[in-house]
Amino acid sequence: MAATVSSDAMMPSDTGGANSLASRHCEKCSEEMTLLGALPAIQFRDAIKVYRCYPCNTVVSEANGARPRTL
Repeated sequence: MAATVSSDAMMPSDTGGANSLASRHCEKCSEEMTLLGALPAIQFRDAIKVYRCYPCNTVVSEANGARPRTL
């Protein structure tokens, strides 16, 4: 069962902190993206970082600095 979350709850509550150090720029609108989470490497799978651009709602993931994949 999927949980529903309002878009306001998904907005970052703080512009500083650890997430701001791991930010990148969106390829669509050039705004700063926020690190949503980092998944550790497990067995044969690479570690993955997931970023979101709040202005245009784009989400990308990248594995070990590899080319980002838009979701």
